Amino acid sequence: MASSIVKILISRRNNFPPIARYLTDNSSTRFKVGDEVKVRRFVTVEDVNAFAQLTGDTNPIHLDEHFAKKTELGQLVVHGDSFSWEEVLTHIQVTRLRHAIMSCDVTCTAVHRGKVVLCGETKLLLPKKPG
Repeated sequence: MASSIVKILISRRNNFPPIARYLTDNSSTRFKVGDEVKVRRFVTVEDVNAFAQLTGDTNPIHLDEHFAKKTELGQLVVHGDSFSWEEVLTHIQVTRLRHAIMSCDVTCTAVHRGKVVLCGETKLLLPKKPG
């Protein structure tokens, strides 16, 4: 399972959201508590398919447009509470640094609706410092 996830991540590296590319491309960056980044992007069907493949959440509400149109929402729903091709603002703030682990608060807001569609905390393993 883990090797499958690694292969998917490697194959989709260029499709990563800007923050993920930033973290992988800037391994020598020193982060501190309070650092934050905001990224706006449109959620695509490809994003949803990749997430479904990674997590195993293949509920047809996420993947089958014909099925989704028959539901109360009437359209595909992204994992969380947004819709394909909806613009989402992701706000990430570093809350704790301990050794090589960086804890961050994450909030995703559907821009047009002004609704928080996902929030939580994530922990990231920082790359080794060069040298």
